[in-house]
Amino acid sequence: MAAWLLSWGALHSQSVNVKGYFLEDSVKLGSPASYVLVAEYPGSIKVLFPDSTHRFTPFEFNKQTFFPSKLRDGSVVDSVIYELSTFELEPYQSLQLPVFRLREKDSLKVMSNVDSLFIDGLLDEIPQDAKLKETVGYSPLDFAFNYPYLVIGGILFLIIAITLFLVFGKTVRKKITLYRMRKKYEKFSNSYTEQLRAIRIESDIRDAEITLILWKTYLESLEKIPYTKLTTKEILKGEENAQLQTALKSIDRSIYGRIIDKELFKQFEVLEDICLDKYKKKVEEVKNG
Repeated sequence: MAAWLLSWGALHSQSVNVKGYFLEDSVKLGSPASYVLVAEYPGSIKVLFPDSTHRFTPFEFNKQTFFPSKLRDGSVVDSVIYELSTFELEPYQSLQLPVFRLREKDSLKVMSNVDSLFIDGLLDEIPQDAKLKETVGYSPLDFAFNYPYLVIGGILFLIIAITLFLVFGKTVRKKITLYRMRKKYEKFSNSYTEQLRAIRIESDIRDAEITLILWKTYLESLEKIPYTKLTTKEILKGEENAQLQTALKSIDRSIYGRIIDKELFKQFEVLEDICLDKYKKKVEEVKNG
């Protein structure tokens, strides 16, 4: 199953309260940090948490741990702990995550507060009033270092490095971009395949909602278009694809019309094929860019 959390209940209020915070005050550069995301909401609505396909910038996603839902004063309380790492050099790094409240034909982001983490182990500046101790003892030298050669060697190294960057820099950046795109697509594909397997077994409306949000979220990150905020009509406005139109309308009919279709998985297979086509086109754009 995709690492998404769906919560149900029976309150009449429609507010969602989200809180996020790090368990540690500071961590070493590259070491894992634990970030807690808690959502409290009435059981009459449905809420999804971010999974591994979400962008946790400036942090890198390692893993996540979900906890069973709890009832508190009539509200549902869900929580997740994300294990994250960072390799950025800023001493203070902040994070703010959303949860997604499912509505009739789209979803609404509800953002948490911003929490910061101190990255320990970075080189501090030497204070202006630092006192240096003079050493007058004799220290024998094994050899005399030739500084002119060092300067010449450094200049040659810079020339070679700049030349290589100008010649191969664009190619290297493309390879890095393609690698990241491939890893993100693989994560999405694995999650989507698990959801599709569940829909094949039983055409459950809840699984259909989660799978549709998963599809929209990936395309949003791929094409930088806010698919999670768009209705089916708005999505189809920019698409000339009869298969996509048929699939989305059929899925909407099942989810919002509560009409169970035993072959609903075939419509999601169409969405999967379209997603793969869009990924391949984006790959070609990067290669030829």
